[in-house]
Amino acid sequence: MSNARRHLSSLLKDGCASRCALAPARRRPWGCNGKLNLTWWHVKKLDRFTIEETLSTGTVTAYKALEQLPGDVTRPVTLRTHAIKDQVAMNRFVNEVRVLAALGTERHVATVYAMGVTDNIAWVASEYLPNSVASLCGDAPGKPDDVLRVLTDVLEGLHALHSCTPPVLHLDIKPSNIQIDRHGRCRLANFTMASAVSDDPVYAADSARYTPPEVLNKDFGPKSPSSDLYALGHVAYEIALGARQYRNAMPAVFEGVSTKEMPGPSRFMQWHCSISTRATDITEIRKDFPPALAAVIARLMAKGPKERYSSAAEVLADLKAATAPAPTPVAEASSPAAVPQRVAPSVAPPRFTRTAPSAPPPPPAGAANAPGEAGQTGSRYFVRLRGRQTGPFDLATLQRQVRQGLVSRLHQVSTDGITWRAATTLEGLF
Repeated sequence: MSNARRHLSSLLKDGCASRCALAPARRRPWGCNGKLNLTWWHVKKLDRFTIEETLSTGTVTAYKALEQLPGDVTRPVTLRTHAIKDQVAMNRFVNEVRVLAALGTERHVATVYAMGVTDNIAWVASEYLPNSVASLCGDAPGKPDDVLRVLTDVLEGLHALHSCTPPVLHLDIKPSNIQIDRHGRCRLANFTMASAVSDDPVYAADSARYTPPEVLNKDFGPKSPSSDLYALGHVAYEIALGARQYRNAMPAVFEGVSTKEMPGPSRFMQWHCSISTRATDITEIRKDFPPALAAVIARLMAKGPKERYSSAAEVLADLKAATAPAPTPVAEASSPAAVPQRVAPSVAPPRFTRTAPSAPPPPPAGAANAPGEAGQTGSRYFVRLRGRQTGPFDLATLQRQVRQGLVSRLHQVSTDGITWRAATTLEGLF
């Protein structure tokens, strides 16, 4: 059996058939039903790594594996792999290697031991950290101290990443890509989607839950370091509320979806690109959450890139100010007969107030609405997104759907169901 067949069958398939192909013929314990009775010694291998279990799947598959070192010594590693199907995938892997080399031994980035390509399977072996921020995203709301720790550590890692020359964006910030070491420190991992600011934006469908609007739609402007900050804000928001309250805070996304299921990527993409739709302020749901910390998270999650923080250093400065203890008033010296003065109580930080959404980008030249059609209350419009068509609706109904997050800039509109144009060209809709 060739190495290519061995690795492709072991890494890209699951089940009895693939494991049977890997098992030595002399060790196949066939049962009376003709099927393979799987045992512990049916293992998968890639290069010098023995794969023990699958940690996560998606654009990149992560495994827990044992690396064989000289002298019959092994060590546990996290092995991230993805298939090299074309030159684009190879270029992306080479770019990831360059990013990891530039970061070096940054303490808020997972330590990388080795990387390579074996039989068209690109792999990166890093230190094995069994816990990730995904463990903090339970049903119960997270502690403010945990939210602050995740924000501070990840911002330190992003600051190092954005300080590269040229600046590099992670573009895949999500709970499973933020690992926690034995000291409780958060570390960034999985730089497969990382790219320079000047490169064309890319995103993984399985990460659409945290993808910023400008990466999904160029009408929102170019991607920048604030794109990573937007994703981090959503991670912090999810930890702060817990899974149950997180669903209630985003009804446009989770409407009609079972509590045991997660909406498809298109629901989140539509929500991110609806500039008039905002997540509910944390302090409106949790009265015990620090208002100053909630204000930082709300600004991280702003839809318009210009409304967000411009750098990780700026966020760190605000977090430091938000969590600094209030100064203790110094009592003035007074004579024994002096009447003691009452110290005024400290004023709590103001609650976060939402800023008005920024104006949408102007429609492209030549895409203006037909005279007498746009903005007319008598006109009715069909709405379409990825082949799914609804309507017709009048303009007032469409405007209400925009506010509810049901219609976004990704939609198309039509008055006859035949000729379609971008929803952004309909005057008065956004």
